[in-house]
This record gives sequence, C-alpha cells and structure tokens, in this order.
Amino acid sequence: MSLSELKKAVLLAPTDVEARFALAEAFFTEGKLPEAKKQLEKLFELQAEHPNGRRLFARLTHQLEQRPDTQAPEHWWEAANAFERQNRLDDAILYGQAACDREGDDARRWAELARWSARKRMFERARLAWGRALQLTQREPRLLEERDELLHDLGEDDSLDLWSEAPVGPLHDALRLLLAGDLIAAKRALAMASDALQQTGFFHRLRAEVWTSEGEAERAKRALAKALEFDARPYRAGRLAKLIDVRVAGRIGVLGWTPVGGAVSTLEALAVPGDGTLRFTGNVGEKIEESCQVAYTCLRHAAPRLGIDGLILGMDLHLHFTDIETTKEGFSAGLALTLAGLSALRNRPLFPRLATTGAITLHGEVQRIDGIYEKFVAAKLLGVRRLLYPRGNSADVKQLPALVTDGLELFPVSSLDEALEHAF
Repeated sequence: MSLSELKKAVLLAPTDVEARFALAEAFFTEGKLPEAKKQLEKLFELQAEHPNGRRLFARLTHQLEQRPDTQAPEHWWEAANAFERQNRLDDAILYGQAACDREGDDARRWAELARWSARKRMFERARLAWGRALQLTQREPRLLEERDELLHDLGEDDSLDLWSEAPVGPLHDALRLLLAGDLIAAKRALAMASDALQQTGFFHRLRAEVWTSEGEAERAKRALAKALEFDARPYRAGRLAKLIDVRVAGRIGVLGWTPVGGAVSTLEALAVPGDGTLRFTGNVGEKIEESCQVAYTCLRHAAPRLGIDGLILGMDLHLHFTDIETTKEGFSAGLALTLAGLSALRNRPLFPRLATTGAITLHGEVQRIDGIYEKFVAAKLLGVRRLLYPRGNSADVKQLPALVTDGLELFPVSSLDEALEHAF
C-alpha cells in the first residue's frame, strides 16, 4: 500500500493497531523518523507492548540519536543519561561505562553506573563500579550503605569486598578486563603486577578466576589456596567467571531481543547414551521448540560429513536454556542450537565467550534476523568475545557504532559449514 493509502486506513480506523503500525513502518522506511515516532507513540497508547512496534521504536530511537555529538567522548555521559530516562539501560550502561573509563575520577558517575548495572542484574559490573566510587570517596558511608542495601535487596551477598579493594593499576585493570571477557588482556595485566601486588590474596583470587574461565579447575584450586596464605577471608570462587567462559562441551551464548534491550542466554547441550531422542527445556516457546527440531534434523542430515553419524543415532541430545526465569521465543537461536548440539555430540568445547544469532534451515543455511543493534549491545556488555551472525545482516552490522563493535570478533556466516570455521 502507498503512504497515502496507509494514512487513509488510519483515519478510517484510528484504533486499529496494525494499521497504525503499518503507517509508522512506512514513515520509517521513507526516512521520516519524527512522523514514525509520532505514530508509534499513538500505537503504544492503544497497545503498550506491541512487539513489532517496540522493535521498530528501538531501531527508530537509535537512528534519531546517531548524531555526531552523541558519539563524541565528551557527550557520552549526556547520552547515557538520555538513554536511562528512556529505560534503555543497555545503552545507558554502554555509554556510561565509556564515559567513566575515559574520565575515571568522578565518583558520582561511577555510583550511577553501579545503580544502572544492578537494575539490569549485572551484579559483578555493579560491584566493580561501586568499588571505584568508594575508592574515590574514601569509602563514603552513604555510598557504602546504599551499595550494601541495594545488593541485599537483590539477593546478592558480598562476602569479600574484592571490588572496592582493587588498587588503581594492573590489578584493577585485570578485574575490569575479566568482566569484559578479555582473558588475554587480563592475564597481561596480571603479569604487569609488581612483586608486592603478587604477594596479595587479591592477585591470586584474580588468577583463580582466569583459570576457572579457561576450564583449568586444578590450577584455579591451587591459586585459591595460595590466596588464603595472604588473606583468610571467605570468597565464593568463580563469581567472575561467566557461564559462557568455562570451556564445557555444549555450552554457548544465544543472543536475544526484548522490548527493553538485548539479552544473552546461556544454552547447554548434553549428549547421553540412548536411542537418538531429542529433549529441549528451559522455559521455551513454540518457535524455539521448532528451532530445536530443525537444528536436530540439520545435524542428522549432515551427520556423515560432520563425523557424528554413529553418535547421533546412539545418543540422546538434551538442549537446555539455563536462565529459566524468562521465556525464550523466536527462530534466531537456530544456529546456536545446532552448534551446541554438535559440540555436545563431539564432546568438544566451543570457542570461549562465543555467542551467535541466526535462524537455521534443514540444509544448514543461516538466515538473517532482526534486532542486531540490541543483541550486539547486550553481547558487548556481557563480555562476549566472538560473535557469529548471518551474512544477510552485514549491512546492519556496518552501521553499528564503534562503541558497540570494538573488542568483538565478528564473523558473518551464511551456512553451518562456514560457522564451523569460527566456532571451535
């Protein structure tokens, strides 16, 4: 339908949400962003959680705010606050972290960044930001009380105040890099620590986190034992090692989209002796169930050339999303489901800190998806290091700000075979 026909449809049926959305989408396509925004706002008055409307609104808001001044470092904090007011916490944290890293002596900004991170349930990132704020204010009682109260309300303990003890320098850098998922740089920062810093419990606990992330359980255990020689306080090991870090066969990060931002869900696959039965669990919707079936049939079809033809017939495959508090829906998990299943059947871990997005077909073709911006921001914030996405979304990825893509290894793929070149 032409734009004039869509306008007429809205005039004739002003409460028709689909007609209103079609008009907003047409304005967006023609680059008339303010007009599109106006129609979406009216749409949300009729149906607050219209899924396609929320998705379009996120894309539209992102384009409206791609002004040169919001990309300049001096405007990052201003942009972060604007995003927070729109309840776009992922973007607020992304720009706020960049502003704090660039000008690291503003305790007020670090404290605000901590609050945003806690609201997003990024607890380790929140602790690190609180720690920096407390360092700058000489552990100001008001900030300390606010941090402890917030973490308590969110059900999080703080048995060891590791985050506010991190001295500015190599150990603080190593802690920050660990949270960002850059294990190589974190190890480099630890190697730069002075002899005095290496004789601390803090140093050895960070080493234990690195070994845990790399699946080196025995080395991590020895590092924790060494830490107790310098500091006997209790510490919950592995709290910095993200689930997608640890090199366990069948584990991968799955990028998702929500009306309030992106998400990274941890998917686990396990192959056990059986008769080739497929199981899938983890609060999944019908579209995810379909994707599981497609992924499994794809693996069975490609089994001879993948070297798993004997395994897939004699093993049951169980696919499970570990963050069961949220429902998973959509077809964009297809590539991740396929890779996780293959990893489990081969009993061979995937690349650490790997996440993917992309629908899969029965013959292993990877199809384009929506929500690239939100998914990539979530990946950046949650420490993903390597990301596979559909080649059909390459144009979308080229439009992403450097603040989102810096530090990510990005690989466009059009097939399962192409994905395998980067997944293991």
